[in-house]
Amino acid sequence: MVSNNSPSNETQASGPKPVSDLPCKDPDRWFVLGVVAAILLVIGMVGLAVYMLSSSSPWADRGHAMQVFQPFLVGMAGIVTLCTVVWRGLINEAQANEQRRQNDAKDMADVGLLLEKATTFLSDESLMKRGVGLAMLNTVITTPKSPYAQYALETVCDELAARYLFETTDNKPIIDQIRAIIIAADKRGIRTTRKRPFNQRPPSTDFSFEIKIWEGFPPGSFHKQTIFVDATLLRLLRRRPNDFNFHDCTFYTADEASLYVMARMQINERFSDCIFKYISVETLGWSSETVWGKKTHQFDRCDFSGALISSEDDILRATLYECCFERGRPPQIDGLSHEETVDLIRSKHGIFVELEQPVPILTHDQA
Repeated sequence: MVSNNSPSNETQASGPKPVSDLPCKDPDRWFVLGVVAAILLVIGMVGLAVYMLSSSSPWADRGHAMQVFQPFLVGMAGIVTLCTVVWRGLINEAQANEQRRQNDAKDMADVGLLLEKATTFLSDESLMKRGVGLAMLNTVITTPKSPYAQYALETVCDELAARYLFETTDNKPIIDQIRAIIIAADKRGIRTTRKRPFNQRPPSTDFSFEIKIWEGFPPGSFHKQTIFVDATLLRLLRRRPNDFNFHDCTFYTADEASLYVMARMQINERFSDCIFKYISVETLGWSSETVWGKKTHQFDRCDFSGALISSEDDILRATLYECCFERGRPPQIDGLSHEETVDLIRSKHGIFVELEQPVPILTHDQA
């Protein structure tokens, strides 16, 4: 039968605690305790020696007295050894922590220097040096516990807004690099904290200078830009509706030489005085005219099949060129019937074609 006072298997298996797990981590206290134990040990040994040498008792009695005091002396010696080991362990741990702190401080200093060098490279006119600067910023962002990660990310986003918005052949490698940096930062939970004005102007009005907005794109306001609408942009407009504003921008998904494949968009208060080409209108209207004022948009060869329009003003103030709707799916103005809506649009804008065949649509669900 096992005694209740026997140590449990858990206690036996656990062994002595590591120095870092001890309740008291003050090495001075362990040093004092060890000194006290050593003094008591010396006093006990001296006292026992004096007794053994000066006593007139038979050696058998003196040997018995020595056996009585032996556990005390062994215990004191054990305490001295324990205190010495713990004290030395705490000293080593403190030295290791200080060395680690100094290494971390040096690493952070190196990261700060890397950030400084990166900004110097970004100011150069060479695309290669700017690419090196962005690579340095990526290192600053991905360094664990980097205090400069947020600032480095803001610098990358500023670089995108200031220089690399149009996805031309020359810009594409830099844009791909910026895209990868921002997406990697987003996965680490580092996100830009402010919106940016994207006010670059293309060197011409050619559609080859369209903007492609991708996942992780920093929020901001676009002015007088030509924007290609794809599945990614539709996703962002749906999932991040308050992150983007568009003023005097042109949106398109096709050109005259291609088949009509239209993106289905919701035109709301985030769009102001814009042009929509080859776009399928899902909704048209604004929740607050007091904030944004009256809107006037231009719709060029757009599809209004099944569109929901908030009010007559929303469509009457707009400009329509060769727009259409699918037979059996006319648009509807809130408060009017489908037939009244079509008649009103035709009375104001003239041509409003009813198509026999549906137009291929890129919808929000596909995005």
